[in-house]
Amino acid sequence: MQLSGFHNIYDDLIIQKRLSASEDTLRRRMRVNLSEATISGLELEFAYYGFKNVSINGHLTYLNAKGKQEGKDLPHLDNKPEILSGIFVNYNFPYNFSIQLESELIGTQYETDPFQTDKYIKIDGALKFNGRISYNLPVISNIFSEVFIRVNNIFDKYHLNQLGLPENGRIIHFGINAHI
Repeated sequence: MQLSGFHNIYDDLIIQKRLSASEDTLRRRMRVNLSEATISGLELEFAYYGFKNVSINGHLTYLNAKGKQEGKDLPHLDNKPEILSGIFVNYNFPYNFSIQLESELIGTQYETDPFQTDKYIKIDGALKFNGRISYNLPVISNIFSEVFIRVNNIFDKYHLNQLGLPENGRIIHFGINAHI
C-alpha cells in the first residue's frame, strides 16, 4: 500500500469557458488562462496478491481544486472531480487464459453555468465497469503475445464528461499484443 500527497500550484492554468450568446451566437467553448489555481490531494494505491492466480489492485484519489480569477476566489474548477477511483481484479486460469474486471469511479464535477457565469452546474459522477479476457500465445523467439477482447463500460452507463458532452457508451476492442 502506498499513500502519496501532492500540491500543484498553477499560474495561468488553461481552462475552458463557454462564450455567452452576445460573444458568440453558437455558444462555443473557448480556452482561457485562469489567474491562479491549486490542486492538492492524496492518492492511495494498493495491491493484494494473497490468493493463488488472483491479483487485486487499485487507487483512490482525493482532489481539492481551487482557483482565483481577477482576485476573486472560485468555488470550483470546471471538470475537476473530488474523487477518482479504480479497482482491478485479475484471475489467471490454467492454460494461458486470464480475465480482468475493473471498476472506475469518477466523482461529482462542476462546470460554469453557460447562462450565469457566476453559478455552477453539477455533473453527476459515474461508476463504470470494464472487462477483459485474454489468451497468451506460445512464446516464439522471445516474443510474448496475447489475443484479447476488452469491453469498456459493460453496462452502457450514460455519463457526461463535460457539460453537454456525453462519454462513450459501451466499447468493444479486439486485438493482439506482442512484446519482446
